[in-house]
Amino acid sequence: ECKVSELVRLGHDKAAQFKSSGGAVSQLISDLATQLDVQLSRGNALAAENAGMDSFVDALLSIAWQGGSADGADIQELELKHGLLRQKSYSADEHENQVDDPGNFEDGDPVYFRVETPATDAFLAEVRAQGVEMFAGETGDYAKGKSQATAEIIKAIGRNALRFAAKLRQEGAQ
Repeated sequence: ECKVSELVRLGHDKAAQFKSSGGAVSQLISDLATQLDVQLSRGNALAAENAGMDSFVDALLSIAWQGGSADGADIQELELKHGLLRQKSYSADEHENQVDDPGNFEDGDPVYFRVETPATDAFLAEVRAQGVEMFAGETGDYAKGKSQATAEIIKAIGRNALRFAAKLRQEGAQ
């Protein structure tokens, strides 16, 4: 990360130097440095979210390798320890629509929720969107040599796929 952060800083410094000689080059360098900084931030967020998952899996594997076993309570404790779950005190007003069977809970009972992983969710949405876009790109080639009516249907499927890819990205960004 230090080298990337340094590269971002140097990029912005060079952009400032070039600003007086030509705005286009300066802007390009600045934009590239900014994009690099954004990618570094995304990578760090992904790493942070996945660190707990990695340590959780390592802990389960360690139990198995030692010949042990883990029941639901043990797994739940490990998930809490590694930051994959968060515990709250149940409140009917707050949690009634968030649990499977609210009748089994009384106010004050412990209730557990999966920790949000927005960086991972956004990354996976981007991967899915790229796959859908690849499909959409293939529809154009597939339409070649077909009747006009069939080709139009295939192209419409491709356009709908592109809209769906945009929707995936939008949902991943929320």
